[in-house]
Amino acid sequence: MRIVYCINATFNCGGMEKVLMTKANYLADTLGYDVHIIRVQQNGKKNFFNFSTNITFHDLDVNYDEDDDKNIIQKMICRRKKKKIHKKRLNEVLQKINADICISMFDYEFDILPYIKDKSLKLLEYHFCKKQKVNEERVLIMKLLQYVRTIIWVSIIKKYDSFVVLTEEDKEMWGNLDNISVIPNPLEKIPSLHSNLDNKTIIAIGRLTYQKGFDRLIDAWSIIAQEHSDWTLIIYGDGIEKDKLQKRIIDCGIGTNTYIKPATKNIEEIYLNSSLLVMTSRYEGFGMVLIEALSYGIPVISFDFPCGPKDIIKDPRLGSLIENGNIYALAVEIENWINDSNRRMNAKDVAIFYAKKFELTFIMNIWKRHFYELITKKAK
Repeated sequence: MRIVYCINATFNCGGMEKVLMTKANYLADTLGYDVHIIRVQQNGKKNFFNFSTNITFHDLDVNYDEDDDKNIIQKMICRRKKKKIHKKRLNEVLQKINADICISMFDYEFDILPYIKDKSLKLLEYHFCKKQKVNEERVLIMKLLQYVRTIIWVSIIKKYDSFVVLTEEDKEMWGNLDNISVIPNPLEKIPSLHSNLDNKTIIAIGRLTYQKGFDRLIDAWSIIAQEHSDWTLIIYGDGIEKDKLQKRIIDCGIGTNTYIKPATKNIEEIYLNSSLLVMTSRYEGFGMVLIEALSYGIPVISFDFPCGPKDIIKDPRLGSLIENGNIYALAVEIENWINDSNRRMNAKDVAIFYAKKFELTFIMNIWKRHFYELITKKAK
């Protein structure tokens, strides 16, 4: 089978890029599929993650980002021109590849791909939640515009042969779409080693952006940090809010046991030396770090943001689901887990067992069936 993925670029260290690497490597190396990845604006940069050498990359060299500093009218004009170039180049590449299935990662090709008349079936993956673009905006008029934009998206989504979301929660948000399915993200691997939960370390992982809500975590931690000076909170990530978050830590007077460290590929060592993971995002598509932490036997605490945690933390033995944005409740629950070592140890075995539901082979078999069902349906 010949599979094509379309994505903006693969030099970022984001969750979507990591999941793409995990799935594409499995399809290419384990199943022996002919896998291609088409990138819009890689700009000659190296991949952040270790993609298989069996994967073929194609670069379209359409640089949308170079227009970011222009005013809105100029940006719209430039975007329109580049969409035409993008469609032409994407069409040329797809005609040469002659794929069975072409998958959009909901990047710049989203509103182009269904209109390209090669022989491939068109599949759309959504790695966010329906409300994400609305939630990203902080000005009311922009929220309304994004809401209208989301409505327009539905008419394009219906043109795809399949639309795959990550959670049942998000599926419900999209309503009655005939082509929608739920397939969660897989773990890259099920670890053979697990945390002994002895280290008095709490971790949070993600890009240092407004979306990830680390300001909310710092505020909650500041309520109890001094009473638990033997415990340390470490936030791992890079991003535009680093200086702002660092200042918040200092202003809260918790600099002696609260740290921000760069993103790292050696994530296993971080998990093995941690005893709790806290996630305070304002919104996500899934929340993969929750599953990763559980696979290492680490209990998790998360705000009940859209989407992901509600689908993952169904068993209270795995961790705690907190009312979204309730800083005080989050602080109380972090302290409860700190004070109860038996609770943490009891969570360990449950977490390790539960995480196996997201084992790579299991999830990729779901994808394999989905691909064949689409092809069989087309053949009829």
